[in-house]
Amino acid sequence: MFRFIIFALLSISVGSAHANQIDQLKHQAELGDTNAQTMLGSRYFIGDGVEKDYRLALKWHKSAAEKGMWIRKILWG
Repeated sequence: MFRFIIFALLSISVGSAHANQIDQLKHQAELGDTNAQTMLGSRYFIGDGVEKDYRLALKWHKSAAEKGMWIRKILWG
């Protein structure tokens, strides 16, 4: 029982830290950071830390490409 409680508490703290990382990533992406935009787009595409959303994935990848992110230009044209 004790192990379960410890595991539950650790899971809560990791989840909160992960949510904080996502918030920071969103903030950086909104400020125009192309690396953050690419990372956020990928997270939305696979549903890592956020709900899977292909529309938002495309939005962030396209935004990075428009700002010169070369790999996104290759993928999106």
